[in-house]
Amino acid sequence: MDHRAPLSWPVDKGAFAGSLRRDCRGLRLGFLGDLGGHLPMEPGVLDLVRDGLKHFEQIGCIVEETSAGFDMEQLWESWVTLRAFLVAGHSRPLYDKAETRALLKLFERYDALVLPTAQLFAFPAETHWPQMIAGKSMDTYHRWMEVVVPASIAGVSALALPCGFDASGRAMGLQLIGKPHADRFLLQLGHAYEHSTGLSQYRP
Repeated sequence: MDHRAPLSWPVDKGAFAGSLRRDCRGLRLGFLGDLGGHLPMEPGVLDLVRDGLKHFEQIGCIVEETSAGFDMEQLWESWVTLRAFLVAGHSRPLYDKAETRALLKLFERYDALVLPTAQLFAFPAETHWPQMIAGKSMDTYHRWMEVVVPASIAGVSALALPCGFDASGRAMGLQLIGKPHADRFLLQLGHAYEHSTGLSQYRP
């Protein structure tokens, strides 16, 4: 822990040095999908992630589709407001707001939450930024990556994992979102998932 970094926390560094193997049977995962239709997704993204979720079931996890249970547009407006400055040291006011605290309530039911890592597959490098996804116009240059906002603004642990490829060979991933300071748990769960998929040994 370092007083210069308010979000740091005391931890036994040796906890990350050992094996990541763990029994995943009975862990509950909540799949947030497109956040109840809030996020436009390129066709194929959600299907590929749902296929990836089958690997969690193979290692014993219980996977359910669920809802965040609050107005995602309010969350977006909060993120747009807060992104201009560092939020370290200001977490308590966020917690005191019911609309930002609601995401943490999901962890009373689920051990981890799942979202795609992106709303569309890779696009040409010369594209400045995607103007439209699934017929919905992007009103700002960062709206096309809104899927990463929930974990960021809630200040919780998150891990990106490979999920597979579409018919054109474009990769997609999934986010595992855990409770605050659940870093080792997410690494363990991600480790089991990657061994189940075989994607960690993938070579193009």
